[in-house]
Amino acid sequence: LLREVKYFLILGLEVPESVMKIFSSADAFRSWNGSLDLIVNMNNSVLNNLLPVEKPLVNPYLAKFDAVVQRGLASLNWSSDGVDEFIKESMEQ
Repeated sequence: LLREVKYFLILGLEVPESVMKIFSSADAFRSWNGSLDLIVNMNNSVLNNLLPVEKPLVNPYLAKFDAVVQRGLASLNWSSDGVDEFIKESMEQ
C-alpha cells in the first residue's frame, strides 16, 4: 500500500485522506519492521545455537522474553500506542 501511494502522489492522482494518514506513518512502520526483524533474528539465533546443557541456565531469560513478546502479540497492532515501548522492552530482554 505504501509503495502504491507514493506512485499515486508522484503521478498527481488523488489519494483518500484515510490512506494518507497511514502513508504519513510510513517511516515509523519501516523502523518498527526493521526492529522487529532484528528482535526475531536475535531470538532465533539464540535458540538455534543453544546447547541442550545451556538451556536450563537460560530458561528464565527465555521465559521473560516470551512473556514480553506475548503481551505485544496479544494487544498490539500497527496503529496501537506503545509499539515503540514494546520494541524497546523486547530489545532489552
